[in-house]
Amino acid sequence: MYLPQHVGTNDIHLLIEFIAKRVDPGEAMFVGDSVRDDVVGAAAVGMQTCLATWYRRDPESQGRGVTVGTEPLHVVEILERIVESGRAGKI
Repeated sequence: MYLPQHVGTNDIHLLIEFIAKRVDPGEAMFVGDSVRDDVVGAAAVGMQTCLATWYRRDPESQGRGVTVGTEPLHVVEILERIVESGRAGKI
Protein backbone atom coordinates (compact mmCIF):
# COMPACT_ATOMS: atom_id res chain seq x y z
CA MET A 1 0.00 0.00 0.00
CA TYR A 2 1.31 3.38 -0.98
CA LEU A 3 -0.08 6.71 0.18
CA PRO A 4 0.62 10.31 -0.89
CA GLN A 5 3.05 10.59 2.04
CA HIS A 6 5.37 8.14 0.22
CA VAL A 7 5.79 10.69 -2.56
CA GLY A 8 5.86 13.77 -0.34
CA THR A 9 3.00 15.46 -2.17
CA ASN A 10 -0.75 15.12 -2.63
CA ASP A 11 -0.30 15.15 -6.43
CA ILE A 12 -2.16 11.99 -7.49
CA HIS A 13 -0.36 11.82 -10.83
CA LEU A 14 3.01 11.67 -9.06
CA LEU A 15 1.67 8.96 -6.74
CA ILE A 16 0.49 6.87 -9.70
CA GLU A 17 3.91 7.23 -11.38
CA PHE A 18 5.65 6.35 -8.09
CA ILE A 19 3.62 3.15 -7.73
CA ALA A 20 3.97 2.14 -11.39
CA LYS A 21 7.77 2.30 -11.08
CA ARG A 22 7.79 0.03 -8.02
CA VAL A 23 5.26 -2.68 -8.82
CA ASP A 24 3.82 -4.29 -11.94
CA PRO A 25 0.84 -2.02 -12.70
CA GLY A 26 -1.16 -5.07 -13.76
CA GLU A 27 -0.88 -6.42 -10.23
CA ALA A 28 -1.86 -3.16 -8.54
CA MET A 29 -5.23 -1.68 -7.68
CA PHE A 30 -5.58 2.06 -7.22
CA VAL A 31 -8.40 3.20 -4.93
CA GLY A 32 -9.45 6.82 -5.23
CA ASP A 33 -12.46 9.10 -4.92
CA SER A 34 -12.31 10.88 -8.29
CA VAL A 35 -12.85 9.35 -11.72
CA ARG A 36 -10.94 12.13 -13.48
CA ASP A 37 -8.01 12.41 -11.06
CA ASP A 38 -7.65 8.85 -9.76
CA VAL A 39 -9.37 6.22 -11.88
CA VAL A 40 -8.47 7.50 -15.35
CA GLY A 41 -4.80 8.11 -14.54
CA ALA A 42 -4.26 4.77 -12.83
CA ALA A 43 -6.07 2.86 -15.57
CA ALA A 44 -3.93 4.60 -18.19
CA VAL A 45 -0.79 2.97 -16.76
CA GLY A 46 -2.49 -0.44 -16.54
CA MET A 47 -3.65 -0.54 -12.92
CA GLN A 48 -7.00 -1.96 -11.87
CA THR A 49 -9.06 0.75 -10.22
CA CYS A 50 -11.79 1.19 -7.65
CA LEU A 51 -13.76 4.36 -7.03
CA ALA A 52 -14.28 4.90 -3.28
CA THR A 53 -17.72 6.40 -2.69
CA TRP A 54 -18.33 5.98 1.04
CA TYR A 55 -17.44 9.59 1.80
CA ARG A 56 -17.69 11.35 -1.57
CA ARG A 57 -19.83 10.68 -4.64
CA ASP A 58 -18.24 11.52 -7.97
CA PRO A 59 -20.94 12.42 -10.52
CA GLU A 60 -18.52 11.50 -13.35
CA SER A 61 -18.80 7.81 -12.43
CA GLN A 62 -22.29 7.53 -13.93
CA GLY A 63 -22.36 5.12 -16.87
CA ARG A 64 -18.58 4.71 -17.15
CA GLY A 65 -18.26 1.07 -16.06
CA VAL A 66 -16.19 2.09 -13.04
CA THR A 67 -15.74 -0.45 -10.24
CA VAL A 68 -17.19 1.20 -7.15
CA GLY A 69 -16.42 0.50 -3.49
CA THR A 70 -19.32 1.74 -1.39
CA GLU A 71 -17.55 1.09 1.94
CA PRO A 72 -14.00 0.08 2.97
CA LEU A 73 -14.89 -3.61 3.38
CA HIS A 74 -16.32 -3.62 -0.13
CA VAL A 75 -12.86 -2.67 -1.49
CA VAL A 76 -11.36 -5.68 0.31
CA GLU A 77 -14.02 -7.92 -1.27
CA ILE A 78 -13.20 -6.49 -4.71
CA LEU A 79 -9.51 -7.23 -4.13
CA GLU A 80 -10.31 -10.79 -3.07
CA ARG A 81 -12.33 -11.37 -6.26
CA ILE A 82 -9.48 -10.02 -8.38
CA VAL A 83 -6.99 -12.36 -6.71
CA GLU A 84 -9.34 -15.35 -7.01
CA SER A 85 -9.84 -14.65 -10.71
CA GLY A 86 -6.10 -14.74 -11.31
CA ARG A 87 -5.92 -11.11 -12.49
CA ALA A 88 -3.42 -10.18 -9.75
CA GLY A 89 -0.54 -11.86 -8.00
CA LYS A 90 -1.33 -11.27 -4.35
CA ILE A 91 -2.91 -8.90 -1.85
